[in-house]
Formats: sequence, structure tokens, C-alpha cells
Amino acid sequence: NPNYAQAYNNLGAALHKQNKISEALDLYKKALSLKEDFAEVYNNMGNAMCAIEKPVESFQYFEKALKINPSYAEAYNNLGSACKDIGDTEETIKNFKKAIEINPNYAEVYNNLAIEQSDLQDFKSAMDNYKTCIRIKPEYEKAYSNLGNLLSTLGKYDEANALYMKAIDVKPDYPKAYSNILLNFNYKTDYDPKE
Repeated sequence: NPNYAQAYNNLGAALHKQNKISEALDLYKKALSLKEDFAEVYNNMGNAMCAIEKPVESFQYFEKALKINPSYAEAYNNLGSACKDIGDTEETIKNFKKAIEINPNYAEVYNNLAIEQSDLQDFKSAMDNYKTCIRIKPEYEKAYSNLGNLLSTLGKYDEANALYMKAIDVKPDYPKAYSNILLNFNYKTDYDPKE
């Protein structure tokens, strides 16, 4: 059906995953021409703007998505990420917390909030949020790796390595965890290469 907005949105999302952002944006615009109040499409357009490193331009799309659907946790999460891209810490945290308020089981946003808190050296809050993320979604390799990074920062290298290994157990082809193990050995002062 050439008048089915969801189909254009879905195809746009598939092209976005292939990094064909320009083509994705064209399809999102086609979807909006068929259905003006399509929050998911505005959210996807915001993500596309972020993908081409235009976070400021993405705000208008996330805000339109939220105007249509004020309970759209994913749009708040994505708006928070866009705010992080421009260095607006206060808005980043506010939007991540709003996403959690709407959907307390949204694992990825706990991870995103924890990254921001870790950057601010609020290590206790970050650790709590990484653990919440893992409790909600135990197969989320990035949370294990990011919590490992936090523990490595705190000098807890063995605990960090255990988390990197857990990330690898969850997703054996996750290269960041392997890289983090190697970096961790570089920081660990009592490392013996003969072990």
C-alpha cells in the first residue's frame, strides 16, 4: 500500500541501520506526508540527525515526537543523548531521568545515565544505575563493560576484568570488552605477563 506510513518508517529505519541516512530521511519525510502526527517517525528523524552529527537539529524532531506522545520514553532517552552530544549535562540527566520515570524497566537509559554520572565522577550513582541496567537486562554487554570501566577507574582491576569477561560471555564478538581487558592490564601495576 503506497499510503501506508508505517511501511515508509520501517524502511527508513532499515536504511538508517545501513548508514544510508539521506535515503532514510527521505522515507521518514514520506511517512510524515501520509501521517503528520507520527511520533516514532519524528524520533527516528532525530536519531538520523544525530547520526550525521547534527544534534542541535535533532532537538526539533525529538520535541515534536514528545509533543505528540508525552510518554515516549525512547524520545526522552534520545533527546538526552543529543544533549550529551552538545555538552548540556543538566538537560542530559533531566531527559534520561524522565525516560526512567516513564519506563522504569528501560535498561539502556540506566546505562546512558550511568555513563553521564561516571563522567561527572558521581561513581556511586553510576554504579547503582549500571547494576540496575544489568538486573533489568542481563544480556546487555555494554553495561558490563561500562561498569568494568568504572571499576577500573577506581583501581579495582580484577573486578573490572571479571565484568569484561561477563560482557564477552554475553556477546563473544564484542570487541570493546577485549580492548578494555588489554587496557586494564596496562593500568594494573601488579600484572605479571607470565601468569
